[in-house]
Amino acid sequence: NPPIGSSRPSLPADGEIYLLDLVTGESRQLTDNKSPDLQPDWSPDGLEIMFVRSREVTEYPSRLQLMVVDAEGGREEVLFDCPGPCLHPKWSPDGELVAFAMEDRIWTIRRDGSDLRQVSGEKVTAATYPGWSPDGRRLAYWATLDATSVAKALRGDLAVLDLSTGEETIVLSGVSPLDPDWSPLGSSLLYSAQSAPQKQWTLFTLDLE
Repeated sequence: NPPIGSSRPSLPADGEIYLLDLVTGESRQLTDNKSPDLQPDWSPDGLEIMFVRSREVTEYPSRLQLMVVDAEGGREEVLFDCPGPCLHPKWSPDGELVAFAMEDRIWTIRRDGSDLRQVSGEKVTAATYPGWSPDGRRLAYWATLDATSVAKALRGDLAVLDLSTGEETIVLSGVSPLDPDWSPLGSSLLYSAQSAPQKQWTLFTLDLE
């Protein structure tokens, strides 16, 4: 993941996608790529896994792709060949859309690779780490109002976007919340942030009602 406030996304030198059986403890390798495969996310039906593939790690920006791999057979498919860094893909609850961060904005794309759309609004100047609400009607994400890019931001806010109206609301300010995840009923958000004064990464919850 690209650290907030860094000058460029930080990618590992290598890495593959594995499946771990939580009952038996056995693992199975799904991908085999010279460049890193990272940020896996399960499809709602459990049949596929979305992830980011870096095709070149020696140059910046790295050539990234949104990939889908079959969870059983390892069959791979390129969903989107990104023109710039694209990160943090997340399936929608119905499996029809994928939200991801690209060019300091939040985008969605259909599972068949069509209908690419920027969904984050103009209220925020940069955004990343999208997370779907359980009903698929809202997205929560890290956002900033005072930086021209994620890499230049010194702090961030937590924004919620209503996809039907386009209304973008800052629900928490100044804590640089990462990886927001909704509760099953959509009434609260779980996120990670650095807690003062030790600046240790800690999990927090935010009640939205």
